[in-house]
Amino acid sequence: MGERTTEVTVKKKNNVTHSYTVQPVTSAVGQLSGKFFLILQEKENEFGKRVQNDLIVPPNVVVQASKSGKSSDEKHRIFLNEVLRPLAGRKFLLFLDCWKTQADLTTFRAVFPNQNSQLLIFPEGSTGYMQPQHISLFRSWRYFHKKIEHYIHINRTEMTINDLTTRTDKASNELVKSRKENGRYINSFNPKFKFPSPALALKWKITALDNTQLPSTKQELDNILPVIRYEKPEELYLKKPGLRFIWIGHASCFVQMNNFRFLVDPVFSERCGITPSTGPKRFRPPALRINDLPDDLDAILISHNHFDHLDYSSVKSLNRRYGEQLTWFCGRGTRQWFLNRHVHNVVELDWWEEYHLLKKEVNIAFCPAQHWSRRSAFDLNKSLWGSFAVWDATHKFYFAGDTGYTHNISIFRHIGKKYGPFDLSAIPIGAYEPRWMMEAQHVSPDEAVQIHIDVRSKKSIGIHWGTWALANEYFMEPPKKLAHAVQSKLLNSSSFIVVKHGEVFDLP
Repeated sequence: MGERTTEVTVKKKNNVTHSYTVQPVTSAVGQLSGKFFLILQEKENEFGKRVQNDLIVPPNVVVQASKSGKSSDEKHRIFLNEVLRPLAGRKFLLFLDCWKTQADLTTFRAVFPNQNSQLLIFPEGSTGYMQPQHISLFRSWRYFHKKIEHYIHINRTEMTINDLTTRTDKASNELVKSRKENGRYINSFNPKFKFPSPALALKWKITALDNTQLPSTKQELDNILPVIRYEKPEELYLKKPGLRFIWIGHASCFVQMNNFRFLVDPVFSERCGITPSTGPKRFRPPALRINDLPDDLDAILISHNHFDHLDYSSVKSLNRRYGEQLTWFCGRGTRQWFLNRHVHNVVELDWWEEYHLLKKEVNIAFCPAQHWSRRSAFDLNKSLWGSFAVWDATHKFYFAGDTGYTHNISIFRHIGKKYGPFDLSAIPIGAYEPRWMMEAQHVSPDEAVQIHIDVRSKKSIGIHWGTWALANEYFMEPPKKLAHAVQSKLLNSSSFIVVKHGEVFDLP
């Protein structure tokens, strides 16, 4: 007549009691913070494509997948970086329970190196008395959510969860817009940004110690910093689905995303200056020449108009070879420069503006960066600088361009939230010394790692080094400092790396 009782056998009690973990942050006065950390149980330890597409994630909830549904060393680092770090100031006291990973001061200090921040651990056995939120808050929330989910559509960009209410958190989710003052673009999100004035540049040239220490011979450079060249460059380009990255040098990169092939900031000239005979001279040649590029190159992305990123001779040669076949992408105010040089297939974008390239089913978005623009004495900041997010149905790529790090409003967390996680990112790690001159415009390797974390990049490659001596650090210092920064943040050593000029880096 039917089954009255169903009995099951499980190996562990946690298999039925720990399908998720919620980790909120509560202030000393008992107020719930605006961000939550949620870990959902997924047997493959990551979300499948269907879940990624369908999962509703309010913007103040950081969601991760875990095979057990519980936290781990890796998940705790994500909690500290993505949940606590945006909420905490430089001086705070954090109480956590005695779980051994949370009690690890090394992990805490990797994220919060400032000694004004302190970590205290509740004694063992006290958690049950001091953590009543599961009963008082989340049981009620689950009931509340179940009631309303049949009646409203939760918009992932507008709804937040806070003290059993849903509201629009404009302060934390509002995207930074580009803005002009007196006809010139500004870094509106950072009021402390200071443009490198002529006086500051003069002080730099006169007083700062040049520590680049470039070898005097080509042979020594070849041994220390080799450039890989290919006899049959046509064999470099993928014939199968996947993501391929080749570092040409400095910020110039070739990227192939399935059947979409593009360059970012291509400069093939010997010097980067106002004329072909002025400006810094390369100490490493480009790994690819224009003749080495594939016949079916689709697009070129230009982050800003500085000479080491936008080179007239390279543009002229590329336009001569490809013509209207190429689609050029750039920031607002740059298109006219191309038109004046008979390059017409140009798409000009504002920050957060997206373009769908129909012929390759790929999307390109122009994103913020902290920098500036200039090519002459009269066009300071008349054009917009930025970074790029590129994605199709299977892959996501981020190119950071030139940028300083924004400590007051992290534009990079906004980028990661809107377009991440990225399968691969190209992030600058060089031209950062002295900091009093370069900090506002060029990130250090340590800040580059923070960008890697902020944009939620799975793999990153360091660029903007090893080609021109644009600043004062030792020419091989960037990769060493990068490795140290990755280690100090307790990240996997392979998550953010450097590659040789011309080296092929593939992702499936």
